Amino acid sequence: MKKLYLGTQSHSRQQLLKEAGISFELVKQDANEQDCDWGMPLQKLLESIALHKMNHVVLPKGKQGDICWVLTADTMGVDMGGNICGKPANRELAKENLRKYKEGARTGTAVCIDRRKFVDGKWELQDRETTYAEAKYVFDVPDNYLDQYLDDLPKFIGVECTQVSGGVAIEGYGNRFLKSIDGSYTAVVGLPLYEVQQALVKLGFFE
Repeated sequence: MKKLYLGTQSHSRQQLLKEAGISFELVKQDANEQDCDWGMPLQKLLESIALHKMNHVVLPKGKQGDICWVLTADTMGVDMGGNICGKPANRELAKENLRKYKEGARTGTAVCIDRRKFVDGKWELQDRETTYAEAKYVFDVPDNYLDQYLDDLPKFIGVECTQVSGGVAIEGYGNRFLKSIDGSYTAVVGLPLYEVQQALVKLGFFE
């Protein structure tokens, strides 16, 4: 049986994989994202964080010769002023981001996928694919609806505003406020499925 380990607790990434029919098993990773250089351009920063997470995944022990695939990812947005919007520390910062996103934003997701083999008591890297996708979009939540939007997030998608990049979730309930998008919708949600599919094909996951 093909085993894909997912090194993330992101509800959105898990949901995207389930909807795409790609089975996975969750594993923990203890990477500190602040260890990366936040002065880099968005794509480079996200790629470095995804790789940093990969280096900190905790995989279960396998049997000699076992093959597995491991996926880590990171998603982040920038407003029209070029300011990086990570997970907001509180509700007020989430509102601030939402107001900025009415003017437009760019969100990207970097993905790192390893193919590993269990040899002599440890998982050894056989091959690795890194990929990236992004989109520009306008997310327009009216000022008089900001509190309602933030209240409804956990009801409809199971997460608080402090658990998603920028405090913004465009999927499901959030589709009501997605005015326009140019690029990868699933990259904004948290996992660019087309690029993930292509990377898994290259790594022999579907063979």
